[in-house]
Amino acid sequence: MLISKYGNAKKKDILAICSTLPEDFVAFLEKYNGGDTPETSFSIGKISSDIVAFYGVGNVKYSYSSITTFETDGFHFLPIAFDSFGNQIVINLENGIIAFLDHEKDTTPVALANSFKNFLSSVKSKSIDPKHTKSVAEREKEMIARGKDANISDALRTLWQNEIDKYSGYQQEEVLL
Repeated sequence: MLISKYGNAKKKDILAICSTLPEDFVAFLEKYNGGDTPETSFSIGKISSDIVAFYGVGNVKYSYSSITTFETDGFHFLPIAFDSFGNQIVINLENGIIAFLDHEKDTTPVALANSFKNFLSSVKSKSIDPKHTKSVAEREKEMIARGKDANISDALRTLWQNEIDKYSGYQQEEVLL
């Protein structure tokens, strides 16, 4: 899996979120502190989804400061990541199982993998396509060369700039635990 990490986290700060986190997930947070995961997805059994980002500790884009554990069927869960539909990938705090919680269908998370490390082995990412970071001027030049200059507008330039702003800050790296 590729991630644009949020930095590193200290173990004491991680364990302040929850003292019963599995070691492989603690190691992930220490090394990456969560991060954005563009072009990332998984397919396990009957569940397929993308992953937008993993939560991190402290002052990061998606922080555990706004996340809490929850209990269902006698088990405690902590959200660790989310997809583009607002569904959560969660970790069972009693046994380390990674599960998927579809906020529209399920009240009980559906198991995906018996550990965080095993879950990561099922996650696939693509590198960010360089076309997402081409400048507005480069894009205009390409459209003109294709005879599509009539389609260029301020709204399209704004859309392009938003895409450039979104992707230009990402530094993807392979998650290794």
